[in-house]
Amino acid sequence: AGRLPAPAFPPATPPWRWNHRTARSTWWLAAVFVAVGAAVGEAGVPVVRRFIGEQDAFVPEMAKIVPVVALAAGAASVLLVPLARWALKLERPEWKMPVDG
Repeated sequence: AGRLPAPAFPPATPPWRWNHRTARSTWWLAAVFVAVGAAVGEAGVPVVRRFIGEQDAFVPEMAKIVPVVALAAGAASVLLVPLARWALKLERPEWKMPVDG
């Protein structure tokens, strides 16, 4: 009697709102892409250091550094991505779905 209803999966609201055959991105989707990009970029720094001949390129703290950089970039992107779009006078991105035929 005191049980909560199970959450709907998949969620009732998709990760983007569909408008005919285009998808409009949401703020959190941009934050995820920025966070993943920042993590990949930060993880690539020791590789570049090794290419240029640095002896101690890989540090043991990388397991802590990469997630912190990714979270910080994702959090900052919530404010900075719309600001950059406004400054560059860019419209909201729309992703086109492939159409058969």
